[in-house]
Amino acid sequence: MSSRLAKALLSDDPAEQEKLLREETLRHAVSRAIFCAITEKVLDVRAAVLFTVKHNGKSGALVMTGEAWDGLSADTLATAAELGAEVEVIDGRELV
Repeated sequence: MSSRLAKALLSDDPAEQEKLLREETLRHAVSRAIFCAITEKVLDVRAAVLFTVKHNGKSGALVMTGEAWDGLSADTLATAAELGAEVEVIDGRELV
């Protein structure tokens, strides 16, 4: 277990727990994907975005660069909202 994950689990501050767990989730996704799903550039956890969507019992996730997300986010989120899908976005640029 990473020391950051242990710190999150032992923290008394729920906001700190949430932030550290989101960071570790993004770090794990970036380490598995290595390359952006859109641009095929090498991912950097500090600037990557993990986009997860759940709808009708199915789920999927994409890891991409922040630049790729910036180009997709408005349309993607609007479509997800129209479909009534549950969306989670972890943006590494906001976690720093």
